[in-house]
Amino acid sequence: MSKLLLEERPLVILPKLAVKIGLNEAIFIQQIHYLLTISTTSHNSMKWTYNTYEELQDMFPFWSARTIKTVVKSLKETGLLFVEQLSTDKRNKTNYYSINYTKLDELEL
Repeated sequence: MSKLLLEERPLVILPKLAVKIGLNEAIFIQQIHYLLTISTTSHNSMKWTYNTYEELQDMFPFWSARTIKTVVKSLKETGLLFVEQLSTDKRNKTNYYSINYTKLDELEL
């Protein structure tokens, strides 16, 4: 058995989510959801997580930085992902991410 394969068939995302919003978007938003479950950052009664594009590329080594930016833009335009710069320091351009769970729930209808 190859060390590159698992003996069980794991699912990182729900296939129906990938069908609704796209495979890359589903992978990304699922990871953001996980990060939000362990985040301690709150703003406007919502949890937020932050990562630079370089850190996101470490999480998703199979994507280029450009692909990640495209996925973030797509999710933001559909209203599924909130992206804000929450730092009060104008030089800090770190993006913070949160999920619009209300909009996501609407996809189930």
